[in-house]
Amino acid sequence: MAEVTIRINVERCTHCGACVATCSERIFAQAEAQSAPEVHEIGRCIACGHCVVACPEGAIEHSDFPQGSFGPLTPELLPSSAQVFELLRARRSIREFQDKAVPNTVVQQVLEAARTAPSAHNYQKTQYVVVQGAETRKRLFDLLVAFYAGVARQLKNPLVRAAYRLQLSRTEVASALRLRSDFEMIGEQVRRGQDPLLHGAPCIIVTHAERDLNFPESNAAIALHNATLMAQSLGLGGFLIGYLVGACGRDRRFAKLLDLPSTHRVYGALALGYPKRAYTRWIKRKALVTKWL
Repeated sequence: MAEVTIRINVERCTHCGACVATCSERIFAQAEAQSAPEVHEIGRCIACGHCVVACPEGAIEHSDFPQGSFGPLTPELLPSSAQVFELLRARRSIREFQDKAVPNTVVQQVLEAARTAPSAHNYQKTQYVVVQGAETRKRLFDLLVAFYAGVARQLKNPLVRAAYRLQLSRTEVASALRLRSDFEMIGEQVRRGQDPLLHGAPCIIVTHAERDLNFPESNAAIALHNATLMAQSLGLGGFLIGYLVGACGRDRRFAKLLDLPSTHRVYGALALGYPKRAYTRWIKRKALVTKWL
């Protein structure tokens, strides 16, 4: 990886101090108001780009952001607060899909929205696997069914439940026991020819990252929330596949099927497709529980 370089064009710089004020890592320093800022401890740079976009004169030359990698916003395209709120309450978890593929160009728009999400220390390390092929989706479904059938059998065995209590946290054990009937129901529904796991979604986006990153789960969750909002705006629907994430964390066969690096783990999964039915009404959410201090 090339070493980061940051240069201040003194001919353009007006000494406004915007770069000093906006840098969270305190890389810029300004001795006095009428002097150009200087760059210190460049190795601390997290490449957030704040300095580049905050400088009103374009005087910051950053090696990670050459010309063409940044540009002006279009204010007239920004939605109003009412439009944002309407989008948020229009989004629903969708589990009924048309028998219609999602074009790659549309999936790419969803992924671009995910890419804009913030991440801890601006690492931007969340990666994606897009599962669209019918054969791969079938293999993924079959593996999920087999995994949860095995879990259901294990939870019936008191000796296995005792072993779980030794290996897992109290919260994990309680969650597994609480979901036992759901695991058994999965098998019943599959035997009736239903798909209670992927719901026939034509596209599945799986997020993964290195295990030792800071807050990889949060990074993936925020990215996928961005993705769901873009999907809503594109006429798509979907749902977060918690069952898939849980299984991937317990069975390495999923990592092999998804061709993940050995040091990576799955942190999120989103099913996508064109909804079978339109939801034209919003529904009230539970009351806010808020403490103001």
